[in-house]
Amino acid sequence: MEIRNFISELLSEHDCVIIPGFGGFIGNYAPAGIDPVNHTFHPPSKQLLFNINLRHNDGLLATKVSTSLGVSYTDGCNLVEDFAEECINSLNVGESLHFPRVGRLFAGAEGNIQFEQHKTANLLPESFGLTTFISPPVSRQASKGNVRRKKVVQHNEIRKRFIIPGFLRWAAQKTEQVAPDQPVNAETPTSATIENQLSANNFAVIIGAFRLKDNAEKLIQDLKSRGVEASVYDRTKTGLYRVAMGTFSQREEALQLLASVQSSEFKGAWLLTKQGDQWQRKN
Repeated sequence: MEIRNFISELLSEHDCVIIPGFGGFIGNYAPAGIDPVNHTFHPPSKQLLFNINLRHNDGLLATKVSTSLGVSYTDGCNLVEDFAEECINSLNVGESLHFPRVGRLFAGAEGNIQFEQHKTANLLPESFGLTTFISPPVSRQASKGNVRRKKVVQHNEIRKRFIIPGFLRWAAQKTEQVAPDQPVNAETPTSATIENQLSANNFAVIIGAFRLKDNAEKLIQDLKSRGVEASVYDRTKTGLYRVAMGTFSQREEALQLLASVQSSEFKGAWLLTKQGDQWQRKN
């Protein structure tokens, strides 16, 4: 019967279509979604429900029948009433009711009316022309061979690798940062390895200081996984492990790297400068 076709047309324009004496279809907005298992992307749509308690005549369906079939409104109401009775009789004998582009109604195990929405039809006008599609996962292969990392990371590469949303939150949760009241500014290195590292390099870009060495190593390993070289630079007199991203013999090179690091996720990075036998912190 043509009235079944009218249901989908009305649901495209309205959020509720009632079949008087039988029940009503309700449409709710459903946002776009992703199925991570099947790698399927779904556009926004209209999720449909059927409510058997909506039985009153709001005139919407009868008006549609009247104008589409060219009959009076009274005749339209009569046709809708006959259609509702037909639907009830079909369900009582165990038949399913199929509504084009809407779905099907059927009697459940306990005699309750069940609704199953159409799998592919999308009655949301704003999603016209948008279809569900599958995007297979990207397969990444690790490069083979020994790749020598540059000790000094270039300015643009640092900016590209460190503007990563959420990385700063990870660092705050996973590491034990130095409290603001701890005297780090005037610390001097105590490790004997410092003299070996900085015999020719008088500038170091420090990105963090940690009470626990394990926390410093966690940060270093994460940076290395992103292709950025870093290492434990020294241990201060108060026992803090400082992590450096690079050491330089020229102040200009060190300042260039410092600017890149500070403009990304390490806002509190600083420059450690050797003046004679003393080390001083420069922000």
